[in-house]
Amino acid sequence: MIFLTTTAIDLDEEMLNRCMASRSTKTGEQTKGDPPCQRQAQNGRGLLRRQDRNAILYRSSQRAAALEARSCRQFLRAQG
Repeated sequence: MIFLTTTAIDLDEEMLNRCMASRSTKTGEQTKGDPPCQRQAQNGRGLLRRQDRNAILYRSSQRAAALEARSCRQFLRAQG
C-alpha cells in the first residue's frame, strides 16, 4: 500500500483514476491546537536543531563503527 501526501489543491487526473483520494483541510484553529514541540520543529530554529542532532548522531555512529572495527582487528590479531 502506498500513501502520497501533498499540499496541492488540484490532483493530476491520471492519479485520480489510479488512486483513491482523501482530502482534509486544517484550519487556523486546528493549527493552534498543535503541541508546541510540533510547531517548533517546523520553524527555522527547529530545523537547525534537527540538523545539529543529525550531525551528532552521525558522529556517534562513526565512532561506534571505528570502535567495532578496532575490536575486530584486535580479535583477529589474537587469533593468530
